[in-house]
Amino acid sequence: MDVIIYLDELPTSDDTLAMAALWLKHIPARVTVMTPARLAAILWGRASARLEGLFLDELTFKTAEDHPLDTVCDECESGSYDLLIAAPAGRTRLQRLFRGSRIGHLVQSIATSVLIARRVPTAIGRVLVGVGTAEHALVDVRVAIVVARAFQAELHVIHVVSQVPLMFTGLEHMRTELDSYLDSGLPGTAILASARQLIADAGFQPQIHVREGLVRDELMDEACNRNYGLLVIGAHVSQGWMSLLLDDIADYIVRDCSIPTLVVRSEPDWI
Repeated sequence: MDVIIYLDELPTSDDTLAMAALWLKHIPARVTVMTPARLAAILWGRASARLEGLFLDELTFKTAEDHPLDTVCDECESGSYDLLIAAPAGRTRLQRLFRGSRIGHLVQSIATSVLIARRVPTAIGRVLVGVGTAEHALVDVRVAIVVARAFQAELHVIHVVSQVPLMFTGLEHMRTELDSYLDSGLPGTAILASARQLIADAGFQPQIHVREGLVRDELMDEACNRNYGLLVIGAHVSQGWMSLLLDDIADYIVRDCSIPTLVVRSEPDWI
């Protein structure tokens, strides 16, 4: 697995290093650390000290002379990396209104999967993966399985329906009659059933949470308020320049989710 880590002078870079150290404690990788050139000496030493003794197949340092974020994007677009680990700039919503979201810009601009470092836990005991109605959700599930296995974590699925079918009496009934819901042929049920089978085949106990409401609100509530260590979501759109766009739900989660979030762009080599 090839990982690029972006560090700068902002306090949130401590979160980036913490997330990288936690990841590399469980998943081996070849690592490149990218920093602004003017801070290379300080940040390289900090990164070396933090990552020493972890599952590093190789550690390389690179610098960005001007426009560091653009340099990171260009580096990722070379196709050499499976994952970028980075943190938000820590701006308030008002600041993001005028200056934009740094992490949003990074995720929007590259076709590499991104691991967003926020409130990094000491361990990841529960992984949550969002499963929608499209086939690409199974890519996210396969990635979540690999991560959960590496961290020896529980694996949970959230599936949000915007309208409860009339044949059911409500959300609680859907939870207790999950098999009937999956067999109903309603939109998304085939993908959810496949996800459950993938998880079972991998040796995990499928733990599926079906919720109703606005997808982004329900996903955010489940991820941020139920003691998860990592959220896995997908960002998949066809090919070409459209592949660089996030849908509204993923974009909202990327900017505002309060826990570490893995944004999966494509099926990575490391699974």
